[in-house]
Amino acid sequence: SGQTYHDLNRDGFCYDGSGFTPLSVIEGVLPVLTGAASASADAYGGIVVFGGSGFHRLSRDTLLVTFEGGCSVKVLTLEEGDVPPAAVTGAAMAWSVADSEAFVVGGQGYHMLETASFGISP
Repeated sequence: SGQTYHDLNRDGFCYDGSGFTPLSVIEGVLPVLTGAASASADAYGGIVVFGGSGFHRLSRDTLLVTFEGGCSVKVLTLEEGDVPPAAVTGAAMAWSVADSEAFVVGGQGYHMLETASFGISP
């Protein structure tokens, strides 16, 4: 996903060494977002995606996108836990191999910058 002229890109692509190929989503829904944070989650065979913005709406969703061979993916929504994070766009995310957790810092909420940080454990 990403932003195109006055619209958001609805397509996902993979690069297979010889060029870009459209993604095939075999389970779940790949959201239409821009400004989402993501980190590689090798222990889970994919990437963790958090937040972002789509069509004048901020997201607080946390997704696990797993690679299923070729250019096929599954998109799973992860539980938010006891205290759901704020909906933000433009946050930074890093994956801790030692802890098997993603750490999210910053981002912009509705009319303010987010100062909280939190961990995500798929």
